[in-house]
Amino acid sequence: MGFKNEMVPLLTELGLRVPLVVAPMAGGPTTPQLVGVSSESGALGSLGAAYLQPDDITKQVAAIRVVTSKPFAVNLFVPNPLDGVEAAAVDAAVNATRTFRDTWGLTPPRVAPPFDIPFDAQFEAVIAARPAVLSFVFGMLGAQYIRAARQQGVRVFGAATSVEEALHMDASGVHAT
Repeated sequence: MGFKNEMVPLLTELGLRVPLVVAPMAGGPTTPQLVGVSSESGALGSLGAAYLQPDDITKQVAAIRVVTSKPFAVNLFVPNPLDGVEAAAVDAAVNATRTFRDTWGLTPPRVAPPFDIPFDAQFEAVIAARPAVLSFVFGMLGAQYIRAARQQGVRVFGAATSVEEALHMDASGVHAT
């Protein structure tokens, strides 16, 4: 997150006691409890929702709101087409990470074709849930999404992966990069 001049008012507006965004780890490590406790502690808890189906986003946001009434973020991946992803490759990746899930008591991911993420439906679920912040990573969120989030009072944070992306985000209307 870039600390532009408007960051201090944004931190105050969100009611954060510390300028910390807890990493939105998609795929299971970030639980509603972690998001809620992080927000209760004065940081911005973040739900990694990139691999969740829209109904699961709605359920997990509801579970967060049981833990906290403080602001939190929901993070999505900017859609990028997945050409040629085969079920065997996904199965191999899930199997390769089994030891880590077993060690940490994590449930296996629910991964099934189609492997493309239903971004528009995810986005609609996030906007309907109205978290304080929608964050995104792995590309530039389209202007129509930024506009729609802002119209609903949802702040937009982008995670830049290059200087060019950061400059583009700063010019695009996101609240923080």
